[in-house]
Amino acid sequence: MMEVEAQATMEGRMLTDVEVFTQVLGEKRGYVRGLGDSVRPVSTFCSSSSEDMARKLTETQLELEQIRADREKESQQQMHEIHSLQQKMEEMQERMARYDRFMSRFASGAFDDVGV
Repeated sequence: MMEVEAQATMEGRMLTDVEVFTQVLGEKRGYVRGLGDSVRPVSTFCSSSSEDMARKLTETQLELEQIRADREKESQQQMHEIHSLQQKMEEMQERMARYDRFMSRFASGAFDDVGV
């Protein structure tokens, strides 16, 4: 058992006790020899290989990059819209200031001389 653990460690893998027992004692359908019915063998069918994990990681990274690109595009569009709205607001403030000046002159009687 020590040899199996040492070899796995040298290969950069960490094995659970169940995996070590399975490799040393073998596997019988329904239980791991030496550990009884309460411990089920690790299914090789369900475990993903490192290639599958690498593929999934790559797919996830590509998906994340696409999401980031989409968010960046949305952000740029929103910044453009904000800039446009700020310009419109400045124009409206200028119009309102001109209107206020006009109304002030009108209220003070500046137009009485014109004969309107």
